[in-house]
This record gives sequence, C-alpha cells and structure tokens, in this order.
Amino acid sequence: MVSPTLFFPHMPVDSDLWHCRFGHLGMNITQNILTKPYAMGINYDGHFMCSHCVPCIISKHPQQPYTHLGHCSSKVCDLIHMDTCGPFPDLLSRGTSLFIVFLDDHSNFGHTKLLARKSNTFTAYLPVKAHWEHKSGNFVIDIRSDGAKEFVEGIFDDYITKKGYCSSSCCAICSCTEQ
Repeated sequence: MVSPTLFFPHMPVDSDLWHCRFGHLGMNITQNILTKPYAMGINYDGHFMCSHCVPCIISKHPQQPYTHLGHCSSKVCDLIHMDTCGPFPDLLSRGTSLFIVFLDDHSNFGHTKLLARKSNTFTAYLPVKAHWEHKSGNFVIDIRSDGAKEFVEGIFDDYITKKGYCSSSCCAICSCTEQ
C-alpha cells in the first residue's frame, strides 16, 4: 500500500493553521484555546506568530459609507418593491406554501402576505395598495419587481400595463432607463 504522504504534502501544524481551523478567530483567542484547558485533545507547543491572514484582512475591511440614503422616492407610495418567496416544501399556516413581500421605498415600511399560489399575487397586492394609499394620502406611482412570471404575466401584467408602471428592475423615479 502506498503511503498517503507521497501524494499529499505535509502541512506544518502552526498557529496559522489553527487560526484557519477555528474559523479565523483572532490570534489571542486561538492562543487561549490552544494553551488553556478550553478544548480537549489538542496538544500544541509551537510558537504564536502574528501573521497577516488575507481572508481576515478582506473580510474585516470596513465598507465605505453611502453618499446618499439609497431611496429613489421622495414620498410614501412613490415606489413599491415586491417579491415572492417560495414555495416551501412544508406548508405554512392555513395551507400556504409561499409569501409575498411589499416594501415602500421611502419609508422602508414593509408588509408580508401568505399565499397559496403565485397566481394570487395580484389579489394580495390590491388590499396592501389600498391600505397604504388610504393611510398616506398618496397614490402608488410605480412598482418594482424582479420580473418573475407572477408579476409580468396574466392579470397582474394587464394591471401594470394599464396603470403605466415600469415594474422592472429600473424605475422612472430613479431617473434611470430600462436596460
């Protein structure tokens, strides 16, 4: 039988390897785990070097702040984002297997409704639209979806076309053009 060491190079068991094995914990925590009785069956007597772990440097790089609030709309109901999620293998309450999420772009207020079928998206949208328009005193100007079949086919598509909504990944409020 051929020894596996012929095919697989020997990795030095150093503090960097343990740092990776512990899910890129800080070197102080790695040192404590290896030298104190926190874990059983680990015998480490090597030294601890403070090296630069590239995955840690990349993942801990701070994100630059946004220069804007990220809203396309100037008031409630100007732009409504919609998306469905599901169907799930296990039924949710009342025999439903998916849900739809509505999000107002200006206020970030959301609403979720359970659905039995994706074809029920339009009937789920109408009461949410009516409620938001009544509460805000504004009318829905545009909607945005991912372009899934439940939004671009059938009765929902007829409604979108009739109202003149963009319903794509771009919208008129953002001053962008459809791609």
